[in-house]
Amino acid sequence: MIRSFSILALAVGLGALLAACDAASTGTDADVLLTDARLARQAGDLDEAVALLEEAYALDPALTAVRVELSATYLQREGIDLLDVDRLMRHVTGSPVAPHPLASAAGGRAGATCVYEDDPTATPFALSDVEGYADLFGNQDVVDDALALLHDAPDGDLPVMPEALRAVALCGAVVDGRLVYDREAALAALRADGLTDDEIAAALAVNGATLFLDSYFFLAEDLPQQTAWYRLADGTIGVCAEDPDALRTQTEAALADFFEALASLDLRAELIGGGPAREIVDHGVAAYEALRGHFGPVCGA
Repeated sequence: MIRSFSILALAVGLGALLAACDAASTGTDADVLLTDARLARQAGDLDEAVALLEEAYALDPALTAVRVELSATYLQREGIDLLDVDRLMRHVTGSPVAPHPLASAAGGRAGATCVYEDDPTATPFALSDVEGYADLFGNQDVVDDALALLHDAPDGDLPVMPEALRAVALCGAVVDGRLVYDREAALAALRADGLTDDEIAAALAVNGATLFLDSYFFLAEDLPQQTAWYRLADGTIGVCAEDPDALRTQTEAALADFFEALASLDLRAELIGGGPAREIVDHGVAAYEALRGHFGPVCGA
């Protein structure tokens, strides 16, 4: 009887040991890696956090929390945050701006006179002429990688960012100074993915920052030979274009990205009760209304 008990105890002990070994062997699954990565990120070891998250993503690319955490950590490692968005936005507007008529309606730059060239109160500026721009643009690949994590979906799955953030036509994107999109549907879709509110807030911040930067890079890098930007005495923005029709076509996608960026930051501000994102959205709405008049489709035409 004693011997039987000893064998049973030994068997139980071996079972517990094997179970512990099994638990250790599954310590590389995506969920455990995500937890370890968050600890590394909190400790400031961002390289280790990225390595763990990339391993987790390779194991389970459909795990939404990993994609959000990895995208956020990519930006944090390069020092990219909403303050960069705010700085670039302020560079464009200086202060909230009102819509301004399309400058090229009175003459473009090719074979005609830009209406602002002879205006002594109009100050030309370049979108790239802002502190820190070169470093930001040098990280375009990081911005692209973060965007891909949020917008590219594994086979049979949905992207992290919901269509509700982008569904409204450009001409109806802002009404009475307020962004128009389905807030409830967007938030419900994010929660349906199993994300916590903190994870949703992180995803919205990353989406807002990366989409804004991506659209800004396009305007600053791809269009400088076609456009001239001016700050006007009344605080508005003037833009002259060689071919306004072609410019509208080329920039429509960039403006759609810009709107989704604002919608993302707006939803984040509502979710967390304000914060810096709210001020960025307020400036962005004013800038959007101004830029829509220059580059967007001809609303109501």
